[in-house]
Formats: sequence, C-alpha cells, structure tokens
Amino acid sequence: MAEEWRPALKADGRSLKVRVPDGLLARVTPARIREATGALLDNAAQHGAGTVTLSARAAESSLLVEVSDTGAGIPEELVPHVFDRGVSVGSSTGIGLALARALVEADGGRLELSRARPPVFTIFLPAARADDVVSAAPRRTSTPR
Repeated sequence: MAEEWRPALKADGRSLKVRVPDGLLARVTPARIREATGALLDNAAQHGAGTVTLSARAAESSLLVEVSDTGAGIPEELVPHVFDRGVSVGSSTGIGLALARALVEADGGRLELSRARPPVFTIFLPAARADDVVSAAPRRTSTPR
C-alpha cells in the first residue's frame, strides 16, 4: 500500500513513513481495511501537509492503525463533524472519512480522530485470536496402490 502513495506525495515534496512491525494480526476483511486506510492516506495527501505517517501497534485486545501528517490539522468547527458525510475542507466530496469509518465498523472496529492538530486518525481493530490463525496442514503424498 505504501508504494501506491509514495510517488504522489513525493511529487508534492512530501514523504510517507511506515512503521508497521511484522506479525501484527487483526480480525478484519483485508479489502475493507485497505480501503479505509487508503481513504485516510488520501485525506492526508489532499488536506494535510508535511510527512504522512502510517503506523500500527498492538494494544490489549486490539490492533491500532494510525495515519497522521504534520499539517495544520482539522479546523475546530469541523472536529465534531469530520466523519459526517458531505463535510469537507476545500473541494473534496466529503465522503472519504465517512466511508472509512463505515468500512472499519463493518469489521467490528472503530475509527476516531485522536488529535485534531496535527491530525491523527486511529483505527481500533479487534486483535486476532489464536483460533483465527490456522496453519496449513501438511500435504499427504499419495502413493500408488
């Protein structure tokens, strides 16, 4: 995913930092979390400034994914409405954050604006349980009879 966003940010003189340790597992639909994270990265690219950071970490019973940038952030009057459909700064449609929230909630997670200035959006996802992770059973070799 990071490779999709780096060229556009670089063209604007910006960069993308990714801080995602190996081995993090969450109970999510891969396409949903990819779309939700993509909407947050797009929001940071369109409305933010400076370096965009995508990070993830494990918490007690959840996995946290954060997208932030070093821009001025969300105007105070928009903070309570940032996830409302149609609310936007500038010329965007105002559906990206509402869609991202709906996708995250469809997998039992939640999306919050953790800090308005500079902006940090946090996705809280249910952590994978041991029984969610299955290993491939060894293949049996067939012998002719």
